[in-house]
Amino acid sequence: MMMKVAQSAQVPIHSTRLSATAPQPSVVRQRQCVQTRSTAEMSLQSPSRTPKPVEQSEVPKTPFEQLQELLARNAPKAFKGAENLTLQGNYAPVQNEIYVQGLPVVEGVLPREINGMYMRNGPNPLHTPYGSHHVFEGDGMVHAVRIKDGCANYCNTYVDTYKLDMERKAGRPLWAKFADIEGPIGVGIALLELAKMQTGIIDASKGNGTANTNLEYHAGRLMALMEGDMPYQLYVSPEGVVRTVKRMDLGESWREPTDHFTAHPKYESATGNMHFFSYDIMTPQLKLGTLDPQGRLSYSLKVDLPGPSMIHDVAITPNYKAFFHCPLVFDPTVGFTGMQGDPKEPRMPC
Repeated sequence: MMMKVAQSAQVPIHSTRLSATAPQPSVVRQRQCVQTRSTAEMSLQSPSRTPKPVEQSEVPKTPFEQLQELLARNAPKAFKGAENLTLQGNYAPVQNEIYVQGLPVVEGVLPREINGMYMRNGPNPLHTPYGSHHVFEGDGMVHAVRIKDGCANYCNTYVDTYKLDMERKAGRPLWAKFADIEGPIGVGIALLELAKMQTGIIDASKGNGTANTNLEYHAGRLMALMEGDMPYQLYVSPEGVVRTVKRMDLGESWREPTDHFTAHPKYESATGNMHFFSYDIMTPQLKLGTLDPQGRLSYSLKVDLPGPSMIHDVAITPNYKAFFHCPLVFDPTVGFTGMQGDPKEPRMPC
């Protein structure tokens, strides 16, 4: 079965932040669903898309930003900005957001019995980086296809994180890329990033994640996840329009600066609970959490570790949670000095 975006059915959308209690569905153009059409009748060219406007700020760059950008541009990197392979070809970011109703079916038939939605999340940087770029750092964009009654609608939209909102208003990147923080120049970039936080240019307490890794549904809430931040709740209209509702808050016991939410929580079907955890690359500690079937934080526990480490996933059994604390740990002195760890040591810095 093949489907193609219909050029005449496109409706640009804007991902305005909605109320969590009273989301307003988007008004969309009605269009009769096309069940079959030969491939010869369909243009193979990509349809034109109306770019989403970016608010340009009249506030000039601060000295911290200017110096940080100067350092990043002059750092000896193999792949910078548009030269990066993860920003080219099929990996190039899609910066336009659209909603298309009634996708023509080019080949075959959509069974009327199918009623659901296919969604994916992934990194899609809004602004071209001025220095280096790692694929992990792209802004989260959700693509969704709603299928019902033999018809399919398409929507793609950015997850409106605090970081994205701030950078969209500024019209430029505000956060430093961790791919730039390497060697002596990286020390300067990291110190300038701390200065930006201390002076209020960016507010880390409101989140600095991209919500670009995964989507999970629990307790009536669809969440966009990235392990360095809290989840962002999404709203999906019956027609398939996707919008951001808010950055989620799990209560006072999960509000420490190092409290995040894994991108790969585990659902326990026997109880209806969702198990998740948080780690911080500079803190030798793991924090476990459980959401009950109503989405409330019902359990939390801090576990001390031998050293700070990136712990991406977890396995669960009826009685245990199994975490993989690898001997490859974070040590900023290695990145700053270029010294390599001793492979014979049980803890190898990276």
